[in-house]
Amino acid sequence: MGIDLQLARVKTLLSKLDFSPKFKAVHIAGTNGKGSVSSYVSHALTAQGIRNGRLNSPHLLYKWDSVQINDRAVSEGDFAAAEGHVREIDRQDNINCTEFELLTCTALKMFNERGVRVAVLETGLGGRLDATNVLSAAGTLCTAITKIGLDHEHLLGSTFEKIAYEKAGIIKEGVPCVVDGSNESSVLRTIEEIAGKKGSEYLPVSDSPTQKFDCLGACLGDFRTNLPGEYQQMNLSVALGILNVLSRTFPVRKDAIERGIRNTRWPGRLQKLDLKLRLGTVPVLLDGAHNSQAAEQLSKYLGTSRSTGITFIIAMTSGKDASGLLQSLIKPQDTVIFTRFTEPVDGMPWIESYSPEELSTKSRLNVKSTIEPNLEAALSTAQHIQKPIVICGSLYLVAEVLRLHLRNGGVQTW
Repeated sequence: MGIDLQLARVKTLLSKLDFSPKFKAVHIAGTNGKGSVSSYVSHALTAQGIRNGRLNSPHLLYKWDSVQINDRAVSEGDFAAAEGHVREIDRQDNINCTEFELLTCTALKMFNERGVRVAVLETGLGGRLDATNVLSAAGTLCTAITKIGLDHEHLLGSTFEKIAYEKAGIIKEGVPCVVDGSNESSVLRTIEEIAGKKGSEYLPVSDSPTQKFDCLGACLGDFRTNLPGEYQQMNLSVALGILNVLSRTFPVRKDAIERGIRNTRWPGRLQKLDLKLRLGTVPVLLDGAHNSQAAEQLSKYLGTSRSTGITFIIAMTSGKDASGLLQSLIKPQDTVIFTRFTEPVDGMPWIESYSPEELSTKSRLNVKSTIEPNLEAALSTAQHIQKPIVICGSLYLVAEVLRLHLRNGGVQTW
């Protein structure tokens, strides 16, 4: 089953599983940044010794690594056993849950069974009708909304306000909501209005070093992240806002947060990698930029001084705005290799890659370009161009690069 946003099926399945949460939740929505934010929060909780679970979407390498306990992926065997039970109940009762709904129920079941005290949940898509939006206000300590951009317009709406409305659907009665204050003013107005109607604290944060977090006795400038990109200061601020709220319930100390932030890794986001190939290694920059907002941030990171040009290896999910993503990223001196990621994506049968030919046409770029049928062919071509290599356009492509690296004996550094 593909994407079908509603909550009835997942609620039915959880009731058949006799699920009653034994943990408290942090719920995070947004277009960009929610993965980094969730990782900062979970690493801080782990450093503090608070047993936590994290659900991210999409997974990095394999379906089971989207479910983490204390920042370690659950084992394939344990995941398969839990998922198998969930699927059997779904089949027996003819509920017909989507793959993401099955994943969500599997994660919640595992968090209960593993004695998690705090579960950090990242929405899959949207918020209001996302499968993760099934926990009650009483079971939720904090919600958060990261940077909102135009993405999945066919499902969420074609304006910032409509998308903000869907994302803000995770806000719960009386539960504080931390918000990326750099969002468009129309986005902030929409979120604040919904928070007001639900009697929820509206807590916008900034990326100013003087941004205060009173319960932590700290400012944003007191912390340092190892994740590259200027935008990570904003993501870190949202994470600290969440931890500031959590510290009302759990003892979260500043020194533990500092350790957790230093330990945070988030692969596929401005990740430098000496990619192991069958015949040697090649340095690459990996970035999962999959919408225009993320592409602008990648371009900013690469800088304005790119006189020798860059070789981009690009694959994108079918239906994405290829031209909108690439126009701000690609410069006249660059070379583009259009390719595709391997299908089907495990656990996401609705995901399809643009063919390289279609992606080339839709990108409408006037630069030197070529088409290759797969990642390995694209890498072979890129090595002969003698320019720095950037691989981007999809997290599914990034995942394929990392799996290739490990298959060839590369060291896992993330």
